[in-house]
Amino acid sequence: MSLRRLWPLLLLLVAGVAVAQATDEPAATEAPRINPHFAKDRCDACHAPAVQDAAPEDMTWVGGDYNDTCRSCHATAPHEVDIDAHRRGEDDEDIGRDKARVPAAFPIPKGKLACLTCHDEPACRGAPQDPDNPRFWREGPYETLGGLCENCHAAAENVRFNPHLAMQEKRDTTAICEFCHELVDDEPDLDLLKIDRVQICYGCHKDTRHTGSAEHLQLLDEGMKARAEAGGLPLAPDGKVFCGTCHDPHPPGSKPSAMVRLEWAGKPLFTNPWLWSVMEPILKERAATLGTDPMPWTLEPDFMRKPLRGNALCGTCHTPDDTEERRRRDRR
Repeated sequence: MSLRRLWPLLLLLVAGVAVAQATDEPAATEAPRINPHFAKDRCDACHAPAVQDAAPEDMTWVGGDYNDTCRSCHATAPHEVDIDAHRRGEDDEDIGRDKARVPAAFPIPKGKLACLTCHDEPACRGAPQDPDNPRFWREGPYETLGGLCENCHAAAENVRFNPHLAMQEKRDTTAICEFCHELVDDEPDLDLLKIDRVQICYGCHKDTRHTGSAEHLQLLDEGMKARAEAGGLPLAPDGKVFCGTCHDPHPPGSKPSAMVRLEWAGKPLFTNPWLWSVMEPILKERAATLGTDPMPWTLEPDFMRKPLRGNALCGTCHTPDDTEERRRRDRR
């Protein structure tokens, strides 16, 4: 058969391969999800059909209910939901001083705390986005996150409940532990947190930054990880440093593992010359980038897992060689 007669067959073969390749191509990558917040035409992203002026529990939510719908995009959040909520002015004497009291302007569907208790979607009211309130806090904006929290957590004397202080004052143990830990058979399970250990501190300390915090909240190299674990400093499940690696939320003496901290917490802080000759310049430089001053500690802090004196805490992970190398890199 001549080459001229083969051309039609070759063209059909090439076309067939092209069709087969096109058929076997993976599906196009999904378009990025569009943020439905502040969009008046995206009601169907959360609930359908949207019932005008209906209560949250009477709407049809795409995720099953209002909280699960929010979690479909926001899997982790620093505040627990689906817990009993108490209205301000109702049974104040019965619920105890350490329980939150929700003001009337904040909805609590079925008597439970919900995402929409603190978040007020402006598009539902036909309102535009407020650039000063990007997280659409209810009754916001607030100068600090604490301003939002004090709507519910402010006691009669306008003092926000502090579980760390409550432990020091030895108040009702169950109520304090329940603030962070799950209840099992009406007793707090100290091995079970209400939310992820990385997020739980941010529930109250969202705006807290201190010198070196950003550099520490990361995955450790194998050497540092081994030293941290050998020294009893806990890490997140993925091996990263989190707030609880260096800070123990339980005051000294409040539980068996915190008894040893009674030996140094609150005592005068003396450090060896190496710590201040090497670390102080680094701390001052990083504090300047945050626009703050280094903490002028003169006493051992109450909530450190190990004393700063003698470089016990920092030296668990860092060796003098590590710190000198970091200092050289920072100067480049």
